[in-house]
Amino acid sequence: MKKNMIAGFSVVAVILAGFICFCVWFLSGTGSTYYYSQIDNTKIEQVESKGGVINFSGIMS
Repeated sequence: MKKNMIAGFSVVAVILAGFICFCVWFLSGTGSTYYYSQIDNTKIEQVESKGGVINFSGIMS
């Protein structure tokens, strides 16, 4: 009976330690990818608003 309790506590301790290690790894940002964008200001022009409609035709070319 005492051996079963020790084995059970050992299994729970190993699972808990694994879960804690996974949480630390996940929250540390390991494997994160950073993306950068570059804006070409020569394609931007100021236009008058036409009832809330934005014209993106010059920007997306």
